[in-house]
Parts: sequence; C-alpha cells; structure tokens
Amino acid sequence: VFSHKNMTRQDAFRYHENNILNIINKAPPSIVVDLGCGTGGSISYLASKYKARYHGITISPIQYKMAEYLTEDPDISISLGSYLDNSSYEKIKSIKGRKLFFAVESYLHCPDRKKFFKILKMQTKPGDILIISDDFKSNEENITKSDLGDIQDFINGWHAAELQGLDEVQDLAYSCDFKLLENIELTKWLEIDRPRDFLICLLVPLLRIFRLKNSWWQNLLGGNALRKGLKKGWLSYRF
Repeated sequence: VFSHKNMTRQDAFRYHENNILNIINKAPPSIVVDLGCGTGGSISYLASKYKARYHGITISPIQYKMAEYLTEDPDISISLGSYLDNSSYEKIKSIKGRKLFFAVESYLHCPDRKKFFKILKMQTKPGDILIISDDFKSNEENITKSDLGDIQDFINGWHAAELQGLDEVQDLAYSCDFKLLENIELTKWLEIDRPRDFLICLLVPLLRIFRLKNSWWQNLLGGNALRKGLKKGWLSYRF
C-alpha cells in the first residue's frame, strides 16, 4: 500500500497501473502483456482506460480459471503457463506494432533471471518496453550479519527465487540489449508501520517455535522480514 498526502487509497491501490498508463500515453503500444497476471485485475483495469490488445500469463491453474471471464473480450487473452516459455506468447505472435511488457511483483519469483531477459529479447524489437516493479537488494554495505536470518526468512516466506541487486538486474538487461529509461524508488511511500505490522513483528518470534509449514505462516514470516528489510535499507521497492 502506498501512502501520500495527495493520494486516495484507491489511487494508491492502482498506483502501478496508473504509472503504466503514463508510459502507455507517452509511447502507445499495440499490445500490453502482463507477465504474471494472476486473476487479470491489472489488464482488466488498463483495458478500461486504453484501447489495445491485452495478454496475461499466469502459472496458477486456479488464477487462470478465475481470469477466464476476461477472454469474453476479443481484445484480451490469457495463457496458462510460465512467462519463461515461448509457448506462452503464441497467441500474440502475429500482432504488429509496439509491445509493452510488465512484471509487477512477479520478477522476484522468477527461477531463471537470465532466461527471463533472453525470452523477452526474443519477444521484443527496438521501441518495445519492459517494466519491472519489485523488491531489490540494496547496497551490500547496508546488510549486517544480523540481517542474514531475515533475508532467509524473506526468501523462504515469500518464495523468492533469489534476492538480486539493481546492478545485477541491469547487467542482465543490458546483456540482452535493453536500455534503462527510468528507475523510481518507491520505498518511502510504502505503509509499513501499521498497527498490524507491529503485532506481526511480536508474533513471529513466538510462533516460530511451532515450526509451522502452511501458507499463512509463510506469508507472515516473509511479510515481516520484508518490512524489516525495507526499514533497515537492505531492501528497496522500485518501479
């Protein structure tokens, strides 16, 4: 959740989509692709604001079924599969014009970042746009020995494939001919000191003794470590 004195909660909820719309208005694409679309909320919102073709890719069969209603719109398609597979892009192969791809909080879970950029290189041409918004490792100098346990909690709880720094991500992008256009640091606008956050911070050490394995506990563990990382500075949230 983003917090700003001039921003309503609804604006905050749609912050990423509205940022994407700003880029769309500067460089209008023929197709917009959501790399990790979930139930399709983002492409549904964008489609209501800008006329184009939309394609979503989700690895979850449950989310795929929930998003199927969107395909009633002839301008929207959904693929069940990984954005690391060429087959997930078959439905949009023939579309000409500029393409815009976005990965909002799905890059962190990518198991092969080299392949991510190689696949996107194959799907793009000069003038196309790739947007990534996620948590990234900050400067190594900000990480102390006491932070290492929290980093592991974050990776385990959040099912993160690997925690990368911006330099690593940019090097991978440059190696596949992508050029950095914009880098917005959003950490300071995050709401991470809510009463529930302090309660979770107190609960995690107490619940750890029960060695829980369910998704509720993983969410709690990863979310608490994420908050610590953002506050201490070994994590930053960027668009």
